Amino acid sequence: MAMAAAMIREGHFTQTAWAVALGEALETAGTNGQPDTDETYFLAALSALERLAEDTGISKTDRAYRKTGWEEAYRDTPHGQPVVLAR
Repeated sequence: MAMAAAMIREGHFTQTAWAVALGEALETAGTNGQPDTDETYFLAALSALERLAEDTGISKTDRAYRKTGWEEAYRDTPHGQPVVLAR
């Protein structure tokens, strides 16, 4: 959710686009028989965020590169400290 809020704040997509994409992802999960759980909500939010990122031109390759960077930053950050992604 923080990632979606940051992307809205930075103008990558609107709150309305986020709400529509999340609603569609949740509807798809329900249609596919997914249970109403936190995990289902998280996966729907992730799916919506990935779709919106693609729609704004952030490729799957770019997302994978950033994910790797976040994973490395997370592993290198002492417990209790904020994770900082190097630019």
